[in-house]
Formats: sequence, structure tokens, C-alpha cells
Amino acid sequence: MTRPARMVVVGDVITDVVAVLSGPLAAGSDTGAAISLGGGGQAANTAAWIAAQRVDVTLVGAVGDDDAGRDRVAELERAGVDCAIERIDGAPTGTVIVLAELATGHHYRVAVDADGSVLGYAGLAGVPPDE
Repeated sequence: MTRPARMVVVGDVITDVVAVLSGPLAAGSDTGAAISLGGGGQAANTAAWIAAQRVDVTLVGAVGDDDAGRDRVAELERAGVDCAIERIDGAPTGTVIVLAELATGHHYRVAVDADGSVLGYAGLAGVPPDE
């Protein structure tokens, strides 16, 4: 059986911050959580999965010239992904914060810019979809 040709994936490389909540998210109160940090982005995840199948893959994308960007590229290279990644001076690597409630199955995603401004929401109660 012949191996498939090299695959090329183009797209995002970000940092995922995942907080698995110890209970329901309570407005106006603290909720404990187990927090993990690692690579994310649909394109990066797809490229890593392809490499895990022992298929040659190149990821084309961009990251900020920061520690997060360097960490994400290093993770992908360790996973066997050939990275054709541009590092953008003065730009941050993107971050998405995911809050997960295991008891209810609810997941909330917040995209955050380097200056802390919120770029978008998904699944947050009370937040209009166009904000």
C-alpha cells in the first residue's frame, strides 16, 4: 500500500486555556476549576491529528513573536507536523478560554486579544450573539 502524498493545512494556531468547572458557573461568585493550557486552533488540531495517522503534513499559519507562539510551534513539531509558520513581530498569539461544566455538559468559549479585550463569545447565557 502506498502512502498518501503530503497534506497541507492552512489556518489558525492558538493557545487554548481550558477550565473544567467544579460545579455550575455561578454569577457573582467564585467557582473552582481545574485549568490546563495547551495548543489549539482548528487547523493546528487537524494537522496534529493527520501527523498522528503517520501522514506527512505541513501546517501553514502565523503566530505572534511571543512565548505562546514559540510553545505552540514546538508542540506541533514534536507531534510530527512540518510547520511553515510566520512569526509576526508585535502581534500576540491568539488565545481562547474554554469553560466546561461537566455536570451539565455546557461549554463556553471566549476569544481574548492580547490586551485583554474580548473578541467573541459562544455559549454564554445573557450575551447577545452579535456582541
